[in-house]
Amino acid sequence: MDLETPFYKSRAQQRTYRFDPWMAEIDAMNHTAANMATVFDGFGSLILRAFRGIGRLVQSVRQATPVEVEAVKIARPAQPVAVSANDRAAA
Repeated sequence: MDLETPFYKSRAQQRTYRFDPWMAEIDAMNHTAANMATVFDGFGSLILRAFRGIGRLVQSVRQATPVEVEAVKIARPAQPVAVSANDRAAA
């Protein structure tokens, strides 16, 4: 079965091409790899654009709504109470 493909040129017939299954398989794998690379690149750029959009949205919300800050008074730590062994035993 002869199919016209540009992969393998027969020596007997210089003007005709014969089907070479190995070259066809390699070409199919290269085509599939190129398509997968395009898909993953598209997904990556889509995710990158989504994160950049979320960042821009957060920045615009920050500029639109001022944040009020109140002074916080920090409580002093409690002083430990010394308890003797006799008081512990009596309890």
